[in-house]
Amino acid sequence: MIKLERGKDILLFYEKHRWDYVENYSRRTISGFYAWYTLLVQALKENGYRVHENNYELARANPSYPIGLIGTPACIPKWDLPNPAILGPSLYDNPSQNPSLMQNERFKHYLLTCDWLKNVFYKVYGNKCVLWHAGIPTNEWIDVRNHQKSIDVLIYDKIRWEREKTTPLFL
Repeated sequence: MIKLERGKDILLFYEKHRWDYVENYSRRTISGFYAWYTLLVQALKENGYRVHENNYELARANPSYPIGLIGTPACIPKWDLPNPAILGPSLYDNPSQNPSLMQNERFKHYLLTCDWLKNVFYKVYGNKCVLWHAGIPTNEWIDVRNHQKSIDVLIYDKIRWEREKTTPLFL
């Protein structure tokens, strides 16, 4: 059995979304949720943490050890570990989907990736809302400061499902 060391070991649980891998223009891409998770794991490991992913046996053997729970809302009703948990991001799009979520004593914090989203969730989850910005590996970006640009505005169209219904609402 692995002996956990506070401040050194991180227990993360990720339940994949059905859209973690998306066929997009004849190539396979990963979702923003899964990219966020993999970058988190990478950053933690690069900073010297031992990351244990989806290790239920280890969590059950250490019921007071905190864990991180990331994934879909479907994982909440079946979550049976007694461990204190930090939730998110990406479990819910809006706190109205589960307004009593943070009343569960096990759930200590709810992670949100930006201020405007934190403001939405704060109205329901209060001080349990915590900002956690996603890591972006900018060192992998190409430096384009000195390139001529032909585009002034870029619109990121993320509408993937129910496009006919969603587009008019969005626009």
